Amino acid sequence: MEQPLDSGSQIHAAVAVAQAGVDHILPFCEPYRDVSGDPTALVRDLREIFADWANRPYIAAALVRSSETAEAALRDGADGIIVFWPIFEEMLQAKFTDEWNTTFLNEWNEMYDAGLLDGVPYNRH
Repeated sequence: MEQPLDSGSQIHAAVAVAQAGVDHILPFCEPYRDVSGDPTALVRDLREIFADWANRPYIAAALVRSSETAEAALRDGADGIIVFWPIFEEMLQAKFTDEWNTTFLNEWNEMYDAGLLDGVPYNRH
């Protein structure tokens, strides 16, 4: 049986290194999910702890292995996230963006074919 993660010791470590002057703190998110915990709880805790610090460290959520955790980390106050390439690609995929890009390109080609874009440099794809 896996032991639950001790967020208290991680918070103490983060505060200690912040007091020593580090610029960034990277709380690992997915290990919490791996043991059925809240993957961005530590991000929220650190954001609250450092809220009133004049020179607070940046919080960069690390070991982010899903777009859901990435979105939650940003929503919960992370200044940035560290994700693997497949997660980054997944985050950029959006049904409506793809549909809009197709609509735009089709309408652009229609205007081009109708001569409405004469003089506009354009390479048809």
